[in-house]
Amino acid sequence: MSKIKYILLLFFLLFHFLGFSQQTYFLVDGIQYRTINDMDCEVTQKIDGTPYTESIITIPLTVNYDDIDYNVVAIGDSAFYNSTSSTIELHSSITSIGNYAFGGTNSLHIYSPSKIPPSISQYTFLN
Repeated sequence: MSKIKYILLLFFLLFHFLGFSQQTYFLVDGIQYRTINDMDCEVTQKIDGTPYTESIITIPLTVNYDDIDYNVVAIGDSAFYNSTSSTIELHSSITSIGNYAFGGTNSLHIYSPSKIPPSISQYTFLN
């Protein structure tokens, strides 16, 4: 029995020190985020499932949650699905946009002052 406890403790320590920690969801200024790792996060669909309705949404370069600054590096799957927002402003920190991220939207303007993210999923704009 003590061998099993030792193995379980070893797995726990391995997961902890290698960074296999649970992802955290948090809301800042009306935008839902999910941590990707200790430094980065992505914009996600709201936890309650309601679409974003603000006229203009500006995705910041960084966001602070629980006294930690996270780089906003991605727009997650279905993040703005069925959004009634008219404009979404992205920054150069966004490196990927997930499936259906802007699906189901009408007359949406996406503004990116610098470049198109290098990774845009096949169904990003599927309507």
